[in-house]
Amino acid sequence: MDASNYWIWWTLGGMLTLAVLGYLLLEYLAWLERTSVLVLAHGLRFVAHGIQVELQRNHARVLVHTQRGHYRHQANSNEPAEEKSAPLHATFAAHGLRMSVSGEANANAQGRKEGKAGPAVRTLQFEHLEEHSQLQIDRVPLAVATQFDIFAKQAQLWIERLEERRAQEAQALAEAQEAQAQAELEYAQKRNPGSKSDISPDAQIALWRKNAGFSGTSSEVGLDEKGGISWYVDLDPEGRITLHADRRTIHTTLLGAELASLGGELEVSVRDDYWTEDDPKLVRFRILKGRSPDERRAWKERMEILRNQLQFQSQSQSQPAQNH
Repeated sequence: MDASNYWIWWTLGGMLTLAVLGYLLLEYLAWLERTSVLVLAHGLRFVAHGIQVELQRNHARVLVHTQRGHYRHQANSNEPAEEKSAPLHATFAAHGLRMSVSGEANANAQGRKEGKAGPAVRTLQFEHLEEHSQLQIDRVPLAVATQFDIFAKQAQLWIERLEERRAQEAQALAEAQEAQAQAELEYAQKRNPGSKSDISPDAQIALWRKNAGFSGTSSEVGLDEKGGISWYVDLDPEGRITLHADRRTIHTTLLGAELASLGGELEVSVRDDYWTEDDPKLVRFRILKGRSPDERRAWKERMEILRNQLQFQSQSQSQPAQNH
């Protein structure tokens, strides 16, 4: 066999090797973008390269396992945030969880500067509104992110149904408590007209909530030595608040409120129905006696945030009227 034949065979062999390598590369890239959704006895599982997201309907939770990503959890603003990097495993309660796909990044930052397009990628985000935790998975291939977006939207429908059911159960419980409170009040008035001393704390709180027209998502109560209510606070995310102390009760908002820590208590001064710009007198309530300093500090910070939000909204609404 002459030299020309060797050259032909070497060329054919090289071409075949390149073809095989190209095929293997394409298969590898396809494998990186391959996804599947498995139907389990207790829910669903989304699977991709380095990512697993499992919905567990029986436990009403979502499990996430990833080889890349960043997790952050901060239960209290006074404590440092807990942070973890991949590989990691995170568990979220279904209620309050939001899953989404956001942003488009270029995996090759230098390529962006040079005007060269890199592979399109997305970021998968998991954010729990009640637990104050977030998980972010970056540089997810576009094909994987697209399939996950479909999965996430289906999961969100399930989560919304859970949240709606929980809201209905909470409303039914509140109505039952109000009915019980009314029955106890009528019974107490029959035994001793004009007296409310026989009403249980739970029944009294249910009556306050009924009169206020809202049930707060954050509340605390302090009882005296006889089991009666010494102080009470009920706060909702819109800044509405019910306060009770020194045998006085008020249903108002935190707009214009003043907050101060005094002698192991939190003093909350709020506007009543008689407050005006000409007579800006505030009504003072001392609450949270017996609670730890950290608890009082957390309540104070939460109220300050809501008060400032209400102040900003009030100013925003008044400015257009002034300009007009």
